Amino acid sequence: MRNRKNDDATTAAEARRKAAALSQQLSTGADFSQVAMDYSEDPASSGSGGDLGYVPESSLAQSDPALKKAVLALKPGQVSDVIVLRDSYRILKLVAKEAPGQRELSDPTVQQSIRDNIRNRKEQLLRAAYLAVARNDAKVTNYLAQQVVESSGKLPLVVTPKAADSLPGSSPK
Repeated sequence: MRNRKNDDATTAAEARRKAAALSQQLSTGADFSQVAMDYSEDPASSGSGGDLGYVPESSLAQSDPALKKAVLALKPGQVSDVIVLRDSYRILKLVAKEAPGQRELSDPTVQQSIRDNIRNRKEQLLRAAYLAVARNDAKVTNYLAQQVVESSGKLPLVVTPKAADSLPGSSPK
């Protein structure tokens, strides 16, 4: 998948140059999600404006130490400098941080999460039921096989437009 500007870096030097240029754009006030959609080479997040969703700190422990250090140093709303990883360059924007621990059921974000989860499960069940009914009610007819059976095992004559002109009683166009 290519980015919207078709600006894929093919060498390490190009990637370094591109990361520095994008960091400069962001430092002058460019919209992070727009830049991510236009230039990101990450197919998983470029379409959503670079949104990775909430990433628990525990999963950062399994990632590159430079990435974990950079993310933990960011404040909400802050954009990182270019983070050099083993196989790529990253620029991150921290949208928000949530305090660790158990959430209260009265918390609006918990309630919304529960609603979204129930809605998604309901949609999945309805979609699965719809597909099952559609699949069970579908009728497939193999007309070629039917013609072969009706003509005692002989394949029907297939007439192409060129061959139709040479049939008796047909006139060329």
